[in-house]
Amino acid sequence: MANQTMERALTFAGYEVQHTWGEGAHNGKHGTAIFPDAMRYLWKGWPEPIKTGVSRNQMLTDILVPNEGWQLVGEGYRLSEGLSANAKGEVFFTDGPAGKLWKVDLDNKLSRVDGKTAQIADGLKGNSSIVANNGNSYLTSSSRDANEQSDVWLIRPNGKKVKVDTGIMLASGLALSPDQTLLYVADKRSHWVYSFSIKPDGTLANKQKYYWLHSPDTADDAGADGLKTDRDGRLYVATRMGIQVCDQAGRVNVILPTPNGNVSNICFGGPNFDRLYATCGDKVYQRKLNVKGANAWDKPNKPTAPRL
Repeated sequence: MANQTMERALTFAGYEVQHTWGEGAHNGKHGTAIFPDAMRYLWKGWPEPIKTGVSRNQMLTDILVPNEGWQLVGEGYRLSEGLSANAKGEVFFTDGPAGKLWKVDLDNKLSRVDGKTAQIADGLKGNSSIVANNGNSYLTSSSRDANEQSDVWLIRPNGKKVKVDTGIMLASGLALSPDQTLLYVADKRSHWVYSFSIKPDGTLANKQKYYWLHSPDTADDAGADGLKTDRDGRLYVATRMGIQVCDQAGRVNVILPTPNGNVSNICFGGPNFDRLYATCGDKVYQRKLNVKGANAWDKPNKPTAPRL
């Protein structure tokens, strides 16, 4: 059964696979008999590189553009973070330790920005924030005590602060569903992204651990940080293993690794909001996708119901 599971996994992933089943006990007789043929199969075509096949993963087919990979936007930053896009599709990010703000124009050209600050709330140790189409803002606030759990705050357009959740170990990234009826909150210290229903007054209900994320064997948590959704309802999560892409049912279908193995934040940008940008430590990358991002400031849209 283990061999059959491995054969199905390799086939699903698009590898060129040839399997030869034998009879008998667990010994070396069959392996010895087919060993010469196995070596010829394994080394055929050498020294040409092994060709990649076509995966049967439907989400990969749906979201990736053939022959489009990651492209370097910029490098040499002390710590790139804080990705966001404006209505034109221009993308902004910070190099926090260097105190610099950068803009990526529609041709992926970089320039420094001298922005103005405006206070929307005080007294909170903010982590991530998002502004909905109706003007309500949500913010994750880490405790000043590392042993205490963090909070989620609603900040109304008039500046009034309302604590709408507490108890997540380390609330980090935030995202809205495309129709803005749900708020997603990542817990950086676990495997989970939480889902909340947004009530008419902006407060939250129906808290549940919804998206279960993968983590490397070297860590006890997924390290989830930046979150974004596309207009079809998929959730994209920046994690230790790369960008994990989840379907509406809460399942990880795809993990997109970044070229340098790091990723902290993501956003959609470009003229059609079909470019996925990723801050990756000292570098920033982008790649064109076959989907469009759902922008929190934009008019909500209702994605197609998930197929279970």
